[in-house]
Parts: sequence; structure tokens; C-alpha cells
Amino acid sequence: MAEVAVLKDMTDVDYDRHFLGMSVTIANKERVVLDIDDFEALNKNCVNFQQMTNPPHGGGEPHIRITGSASDGGVVVNAKGLGEPTLFTAPRVRLKADGKTKVSKGNFKKLKKDPRFQNLIEANDIKFVGWSSE
Repeated sequence: MAEVAVLKDMTDVDYDRHFLGMSVTIANKERVVLDIDDFEALNKNCVNFQQMTNPPHGGGEPHIRITGSASDGGVVVNAKGLGEPTLFTAPRVRLKADGKTKVSKGNFKKLKKDPRFQNLIEANDIKFVGWSSE
């Protein structure tokens, strides 16, 4: 079980806040290993990646198939269906406007260094609730 930070948006805004942008180019190979943090960010926050890993509506194989895990903890995917190397971008952290957000310990440490995030904490727009096991 991993320990995660729980954050709560204390404002009345109705939009999510995005932090720590990232990008990953996935080659069209049969075996591509993605860093677990990159995979989780893409899986949660990148609509294009989500669509590529879901089977097409008419049936068939997805463009990117998750095939397992690597010995270093990464995620192994088969990306032959992409046809060519593809760049995916997403925020590592998306703070939900309407509730609590769980953030990995590593990303929380990075967030604490982000001046925009620091300003939200100081203004009490975002509150650190505590730690949770996931």
C-alpha cells in the first residue's frame, strides 16, 4: 500500500486545477515500459491516452494494450497499434474542484515547491487534509 496526501479544495470554484505538466512519447513497439508515475498521470488525466487504451466501440483491439509490469515497477504496454510514435501530455496532478483529491507522496513533494500551489495553500483555497493509505 502506498501512502498518499489528501487535499481538499476550499473554494467555490467549479473547475479543476492542473499542476506539474508532463509529456511522454510512446513508440509504436510491441514492448514499451512506462514509468509508473507517468502511466498513472496519463491514465487519470489524459483523455487521448484513455481512449487509446480502451477497445474501439465497434470491437477489436485497443491501440495501446497494457500487458503487465516490469521488474522495476514500470508498466509494460504493447503500442504497435499506434502506427507511429505519439506524444501524450497531461497534468501529473489534477485537483478536483468538487471534492478531495489524492496525490502521491512524490507528487505532493513536488507540489509543495510549486509557487502557484503555495499561494493556494497560503490563501486557504486548498487544504492539506492528511495522509491516507491506498
